[in-house]
Amino acid sequence: MDAMDIMAMFEMDIAALGEGKEAELSAKNQRSEEEIDRYTVDESLSDVERARFFLQKGLPVQRLTVLRTISSLYDAAAAKDSVADVVELLSPVLTREEGGVEEEAAAAAESLRHLVEQRGIDAAVLRESVYPLLQRIISQSTSGDVLHEATGAVRWLIAHGVLGRDAVLSDLVPMAVRLGDVSRSTQQRVACCRILAGVCKSHLLAADEVERLFLKRLVSLCQDTEADVRRTMARYLESIARAVSPERVREELLEEIVELMRDEDASVQGRAIRSAVHMHGRLEEGLFAEHLLPELVALMTKCVTENPGGSPTREGKEATADSSPSKLATGLSALGLGGGLNLGAIAMPLMTTDGQAESQVSPVVSTLAEMFGPLMVAIVRGGELDVEDPEKLDPLLRFYRFLASHSEASVRIQCAHCVPALASCMPDEVFSRNVMPRVQRLVDDGQDSVREALARVLHGVAKELGPKRAAELLKSPCQALLHDAAESVCSAVVETFYLWLPAFASPSLADRISTMSILVTAAFASPAASAAGSNWRRQVRFMRGLMHIPAL
Repeated sequence: MDAMDIMAMFEMDIAALGEGKEAELSAKNQRSEEEIDRYTVDESLSDVERARFFLQKGLPVQRLTVLRTISSLYDAAAAKDSVADVVELLSPVLTREEGGVEEEAAAAAESLRHLVEQRGIDAAVLRESVYPLLQRIISQSTSGDVLHEATGAVRWLIAHGVLGRDAVLSDLVPMAVRLGDVSRSTQQRVACCRILAGVCKSHLLAADEVERLFLKRLVSLCQDTEADVRRTMARYLESIARAVSPERVREELLEEIVELMRDEDASVQGRAIRSAVHMHGRLEEGLFAEHLLPELVALMTKCVTENPGGSPTREGKEATADSSPSKLATGLSALGLGGGLNLGAIAMPLMTTDGQAESQVSPVVSTLAEMFGPLMVAIVRGGELDVEDPEKLDPLLRFYRFLASHSEASVRIQCAHCVPALASCMPDEVFSRNVMPRVQRLVDDGQDSVREALARVLHGVAKELGPKRAAELLKSPCQALLHDAAESVCSAVVETFYLWLPAFASPSLADRISTMSILVTAAFASPAASAAGSNWRRQVRFMRGLMHIPAL
């Protein structure tokens, strides 16, 4: 055997080895007939038939995708049949006795809610096709996500008049009351709160009917052992208060809102604070000042005393809240607050053990910060607070100073958002003495987002102050923000140029010339104005501001 024969044999062996490897790979990658059928869809199938195919035979990811997008199958041209088709496809997923995959059920419930909220579906179709399925879901399901979507759909049906008074009285209210029984799951009791609050908000029932049929159930849920239930009730107490008589509010609901503001769970307290502020004006004269305002001020005071600390300015300075115990006691005494308040768990820690700020703010602090402006406007205009009385005003102003120097930027942003409201309800002297130092501190804040938030509300502040006071108090902050190194901050001023510049039109000609000269020059020199050439929308806003310069 010569060398050529050996080489030929070697090549044959390599070829055989390659063919074997190729055959092995081919066998490995081949699919069975069953798998091929599973991955193949007949292109002639309609959208509804294709959705049914995937729900019956598809992979989990295919099923989930179909369930999340199934409401898109609704066809307005054939509304009744389209709704029936979607309900037929969703019903097995939502009502299967064995439970199924909860993620799929939640996706199906969300799609059902989206279907309900589609425009143009006849009310009769929703009552006949969708509402019975929603009733079954709410009666049977224990999934929080599914019940949230289903009750949201029912609340939509109530609010838009799809479910009339008869349906609410005969079916919905009895079902919801049963869900609120202590033997039911936490998620079902939350569903009870949401449905009955929706009924209250709709005003389909008279006050005496609400009181007779389910007010006691709602009051008992305010005292539930689970925070989720109490939080839900705290959220909807304002709607419930509007649906019952003033006597029931005074004798039953006021006590509950106070207890919820004292709750050991901070998230429950946050919800209760919001409802308490919104209830101002809905109560009989004197009740807010007697029952709710002292609780709100006590919470603010607790925030100040338990969370001292400040945020750095751009110069590196740190501002701290004034939390002198003697001054706090004096302020509380002036507002008629006694001892014995259960204000534990007022806030989550804002500083870690190594001194670094945490990213999460207590719901109590964040809600009080958000509602501070509306609260001040309400109690000043309602006569519950005399801003000329330092003893009564001091605890509130101390809390505002606490917000302005808080370690979290989100709280200081809310502080900036409050400035127009404070300008609208405070005399000029009180505002300039107590609020303007905080405004200047926000102008010097170390976070761009805080300064931008202030820049976006300046036009509202200028409008409330009037031309003369605006020129005196806001000229310097506006000029500083227009020269801010952060482009987003000066952009916020330039983009609202046309709103705030006319508010500086002082009656005095000399003042107008001086103020406009300074502000317009600063605006033209700002980085935002320089960048306007590359942004036509910003150019339009900037030119609109120039067009609104008051005539000199």
